[in-house]
Amino acid sequence: MKKQNESKMNVVRKRFRMLCRNLKVQWILVSCITIFPVNVLTAVITGMVADFYEEKIIDSYSNQLNIYAESVDAELIYMQNRVMVFLNSENLAILTMGSTTDSVVDVTRFKEQIGNSKIWGTIPGICYVWDREKDIISIFHQQNTYSMNEMQQLEEYLRQKEMGKNNPMGNDTSMEKKTSTGEGINANDDAVLLTQTAFIAKHYNFPYFSFGLMLDVDWILRSFYDSCGEIKGNIYLMDGDGNFLAEYSENGFQSIITEGKMEEEHSMEEVISMEEVISMEEIKKDSQSVVLEGAINSGEYHIVQVIERSDIMKTLPMLINVLYFLTGVSFIALPLLCIAGAHMVLQPLTKLCDAMSEVESGNLEYQLSGPTTTIQMDYLFSRFNHMVDELHSLIIVSYEQEIEKLQTDAINMRLQVNQHMLLNFLNTIYSLSQVGKTKQISEFTMLLMKHFRYVLRQNIDLVPLREEMEFVKDYLQIQKIRFPTSFTSVYSVAEEAGDILIPQLLIENFVENTIKHGLVMGSEIEILINIRSEGNKLLISVCDTGNGMPEEILEKLQNGEIIEDHIGKHIGIWNCRRRLKLYYGDTYQLKIVSKVNEGTQIWLEIPFKPLNNKDAAKRIQQIENR
Repeated sequence: MKKQNESKMNVVRKRFRMLCRNLKVQWILVSCITIFPVNVLTAVITGMVADFYEEKIIDSYSNQLNIYAESVDAELIYMQNRVMVFLNSENLAILTMGSTTDSVVDVTRFKEQIGNSKIWGTIPGICYVWDREKDIISIFHQQNTYSMNEMQQLEEYLRQKEMGKNNPMGNDTSMEKKTSTGEGINANDDAVLLTQTAFIAKHYNFPYFSFGLMLDVDWILRSFYDSCGEIKGNIYLMDGDGNFLAEYSENGFQSIITEGKMEEEHSMEEVISMEEVISMEEIKKDSQSVVLEGAINSGEYHIVQVIERSDIMKTLPMLINVLYFLTGVSFIALPLLCIAGAHMVLQPLTKLCDAMSEVESGNLEYQLSGPTTTIQMDYLFSRFNHMVDELHSLIIVSYEQEIEKLQTDAINMRLQVNQHMLLNFLNTIYSLSQVGKTKQISEFTMLLMKHFRYVLRQNIDLVPLREEMEFVKDYLQIQKIRFPTSFTSVYSVAEEAGDILIPQLLIENFVENTIKHGLVMGSEIEILINIRSEGNKLLISVCDTGNGMPEEILEKLQNGEIIEDHIGKHIGIWNCRRRLKLYYGDTYQLKIVSKVNEGTQIWLEIPFKPLNNKDAAKRIQQIENR
């Protein structure tokens, strides 16, 4: 019984292992393990980016509001200073003790002096002078024109204020605040709320005369509203106690007055009821709104901007919205992807793997049959069958190509490469043919043809950077076929540098050294090539994360010495220095940094043009022919 249980357990384990190794199961598991976390991470990152973008927008609008509030504050301070100029000893004596002249004359003179004293800055408004002796209020505009109805309301306000009613328009909240000018002169501030406009007022009361300055709240709020960008929201004026006084929105300016105590002639269309305006605490509690505040008049008033978060979200870059959409779609598409991938890819691949096993076992008559679900798989099946038919002839052709390449000794002399280079290439072709990788054989052969066509060009010493980089990419592609898992390469080449002429094989020499000496067997290194222009110079860097080199070898390379070991002489970098010296004299810079097991970095800086291209080319040709 015990043995039977153990046998059943072994069968279960075996089936479980086979299930885990099943391509369909692994496809589903890998899809879920890789795609699902990536989707979650994408959603989280997208949300973070959106929050960061929203925060930056809010900070931008907050800074804009604070700057504007500071500019209004500066206007108020300027007006206060100019009032002190107006209140000289002569005027102050008349205001407090009267004069022997007619008070109407004094009022006229006060109006003229106030106008000439340049009290007003950029904010328009109203100035008034009250002759208490004759009970005459003289009101005159500053930089703006107001209606007769507004002037009548303002005069009524001032008369009722004189009778002791701090807020004659009916607002329960007292807006008046006593302040001091700092010169022993008492003044008081208040907010004058009319049905169609509002003012921030500063009143100066004296025994014989009074005068006041009133800044147009409509202009203050409208100017800030117009200066806002795409997102404007609603702009409010609020006093220091948190009472809303006026609002400016897309519907224009409106003064906020308590509904219950409006004068009979004030219609409902002319004002906003305080009962319709929520408190500041309620606005701040609303998570769908953003509230920004800027203090003016030393905090006596605040400009408040209320922005809907939905308006901010509308300004998010299209890329973020696309990421949100794609993330949602990818969650839905994950199970469909697993099913479709198994049907369209995994099943045909399984058949192809079985067919390759047959060919490896020596059955060169094996053919794949039956339609697949995709054109690509049909193409793979047909190419596999064609590969089996031509396997023998391809092997012969590859062998002949290897023989032809072995007869080119001049290549080794021109490149100064190891004599085993061609043999390594031919061995790669042979190995590929042995496993039936005809496509890679064709690719490898074409790359070699391009490689040697470039190398064997005669009388060409300077080539465009674009051609040199195409050659380097082909060279790395050749090495990638030889060492498929030993390295990865990354290129970053400035487009404007593509036509700059450089010595042929300059960059290739450093890349070749990376492959020769930098590869770490059993590991994958990274090769980074970065080329850009700066001023009139070309900056080239070739870096790898490979073996690196000892300090003594690095020191010799930095000193321009030839490296020699048991293999022979290594003159690649030495030859590069020599060619650079001939082309550019002392105008080039070459820096090498390396550390064992941490990789090597090459930094090269050369001018766009050689010192004397023609003479340098001749000198190099003479040296290479020796």
